[in-house]
Formats: sequence, structure tokens, C-alpha cells
Amino acid sequence: MTDKECFENLLPEIEAINAKDVRYPDMPIDVALNEGGIMLNAAREDAEKLAAVGFDCTNLTRFERALCALRYCQSELVAQTGIESDAMKRWRLEEPDAYELRSELLAAEAYALRDDRVAMRSIRRIREGARTSDLLADLAALVNTGRKHLEALRLIKFDMSKLAAAQGKSQELPDIYQKAFIHKGTVEARKMRDRSFTFLREIMRHILDAAEYVFRTDRTRLEFYHSAYRSKTHQGPGEPPVEEPPVENGVTTGNKSVA
Repeated sequence: MTDKECFENLLPEIEAINAKDVRYPDMPIDVALNEGGIMLNAAREDAEKLAAVGFDCTNLTRFERALCALRYCQSELVAQTGIESDAMKRWRLEEPDAYELRSELLAAEAYALRDDRVAMRSIRRIREGARTSDLLADLAALVNTGRKHLEALRLIKFDMSKLAAAQGKSQELPDIYQKAFIHKGTVEARKMRDRSFTFLREIMRHILDAAEYVFRTDRTRLEFYHSAYRSKTHQGPGEPPVEEPPVENGVTTGNKSVA
């Protein structure tokens, strides 16, 4: 089976994981896949011994498919991140001009409408905005105010091309921002990657339980079942992984380590 077919085969089980039990990866995915492969090979070699203590060795097939499913989900996330990075570059190019237009319109309208109490209340609220997301709403509000008071802007000799430019930005930027910061495909791909990681680690936990009993007096053999990465880094299960920063994606971390 291909990685995608393995993922589709396990999808009902992966989706059935309770959201509160989903774990954010506590190690780079390539490390998780490598260590999972080492454990799988060891478990296959030790299948007879593991079966002798009641371990169901048919789970090794699910284990292999879980590795493939995680590899597939990670590749999908990487692909989505690549799409997102183009939008981010575009945003970084557009953002300085948008802030400059915001500043120009804010100053011009504050001066031109200084005696208009209603307009000045709106302008004061716009001045308070400091977040990136405020920029989008600010531009739209300033354009709207400017269009309602064209004569006042003409009286102070304001360059009307800047109002037109701001209007264009206010219509164009929301889509760029959406793709750069909250791209739905990336969020969904990350959620499924985290679910696949959680599914894999649960299978590994059951194998480790059996191996620790079988090889309780053979520490050398048991090393094939333990995580060299965690031993090396002494990284707690609740700490963020090395591969990427955490995101707000509705999953929880901090569950007990399983290998």
C-alpha cells in the first residue's frame, strides 16, 4: 500500500481520537518515523517472544501503516506550508505601503474633519488600533470616511490618488492576509498530522509495554524500543518540539510520554 492508501485505511480510527487526547509532536517527525521504523523492525524480529506474553502481533501491520500514514500527513502539511509561504512573502511586500497609506489618510482626515465630532470619534477609534489585523479594518474605515467627505479633503489639497490606492489595498489585502496567516488548508493539514502522530504513538506505547516486560533483564535489546531522541535531549512530553512552533489548532499537549 502507498502512504496515502495507508492513511485512508486508518482514517476512521485516526478521526475517532478524542480531541483532548491529541498530542502535538514532541520530536521532529523525521525522527519519529526513524525511531518508529527501528521499533517496528525489532518487534518483527521479536514477534514470537512478544506473542508469548499476549501481545497481538497483527498490530505490527497497523504499526507499519501508521508510520506510512504519518509520513503522508507530514508531506501534506509541508506542501500546504509551501503554499502559505508565497502568500506570506506577498504580505510582507504589501504591508509597509498599507501602513503608510493608513498613516496618510489618518492624518489628513483628522485635520480635514477636526470640527466634525462624529467623524473624529471614528478617527480616534482607528488611532487606537495597533495589531496587524486592525490594519485591514482601519483602511476600509478610512476609505469609507474619506469617500463621505471628499470636499473636506479637497480643501486641504489632499492627494486623492492615495484614497484610491487605499481603497484598492482594503479590497486586496484581506485575501492575502487570510492565505498568509490563517490558511485553512494548513490548519487542517496540521490537525490531521497531529492526530496521525497521536495514533502512531499509542500503538508504540502498547509495543513498548510488552517489550519492557519481555526484555526487563536485557537492557541492550530494550534500547531498540526506547526513544534515543528523548534520552539525548531529556525533553519533557509537554515541551514544544524542535521542528516548528505551536499553533492554535484545537489540540492539547502534555500527555504522558509513550516511548
